[in-house]
Amino acid sequence: MTAIPATLAAADSAAAVELTLDGLKKHTLTERETRDDILTLFDIELSNEQARQMSGYLNRMLAIVRSGDMTAGEAARDIREVMQSVNRNS
Repeated sequence: MTAIPATLAAADSAAAVELTLDGLKKHTLTERETRDDILTLFDIELSNEQARQMSGYLNRMLAIVRSGDMTAGEAARDIREVMQSVNRNS
């Protein structure tokens, strides 16, 4: 089960991503589910190359969050900024 229903009820995209990352930290979501939920949340059309790069970026961020080197809130803000930048450049 993914976090999308909970994230869609969040006030903004950073809060939605933070809820999703929290699911990863609590082991209720897999890394794949978390990555897919984040990509779905932002609903951005990506080229194959952009999708590959974004997947790698998200995998690195998820590993950092899971290891405890970054809080879910910090990672959520970073991810939101990157996603907004990608959206502007698409």
